[in-house]
Amino acid sequence: MLGYGVEKGVPILLSPGRHKIVSYEFIWRRNIDLKDTEIKIGQWTLVRVDFGRVGVATLAGKMSILRPGLHMFEPPDVFLRFVNTRLQILQLPECVQESSDYVPLVVKANISYFVKDPLMLIQRVQDQQAALVITEVSSAAIAAIIRSSTLGDMAMASKVDSAGKQIEGETFHEKLHTKFMSQVGQHLITTTGIEISNINIEKLRIKDMNLAALISAQAVKISELEAQHKTLKKKKYRLRGRSSETAKAHRG
Repeated sequence: MLGYGVEKGVPILLSPGRHKIVSYEFIWRRNIDLKDTEIKIGQWTLVRVDFGRVGVATLAGKMSILRPGLHMFEPPDVFLRFVNTRLQILQLPECVQESSDYVPLVVKANISYFVKDPLMLIQRVQDQQAALVITEVSSAAIAAIIRSSTLGDMAMASKVDSAGKQIEGETFHEKLHTKFMSQVGQHLITTTGIEISNINIEKLRIKDMNLAALISAQAVKISELEAQHKTLKKKKYRLRGRSSETAKAHRG
């Protein structure tokens, strides 16, 4: 808490403690509670910037960043607003997007981000519109990635090496994450000063539940056929081995 008085029309701030003022022209006004973040003191403005955010103000006609602490302004300097620099999570609205093979998919995701360059943000984005910008850019990017992908792309990719061993590839979620971070992450950091930390796909499923059930049933059949094929292949190798052993025995 600070003390506030006026002497000869000039505001005077008194720090915590005891003060003896010998002046007939000093007028005591009031105590100032520093719990408030922006306090008007006559023509002055006292601003308290807490940790986890910064302030933005125009000082001598130039836009400047205010670090955590107390800051005093008098005209023509003007305090503009606070900018949150903590890590934030933005929930994107659930939407329906079509894959490249025209299958409607329900998509739900959230974005983790923080403001890396507050000065760039306030210069290029309207007041408190950062979340709207991230939502629009992110939703458009996710839609573009899904429109360029088929249902087959969204399944788990798998490969077989020269030894016949199965190698698991990237899931679609991983591919989407990689593309999103390279496209949207780079765009936002260079144009708005916002850095994307992560994208989390909460939901990605076929909208038509009947179609989803049919595809799931077909996938089970394909898995069963692949298992049967592997079994037959092993039996074939065993029969070949026995045939070669029998042939060797006859030649012997």
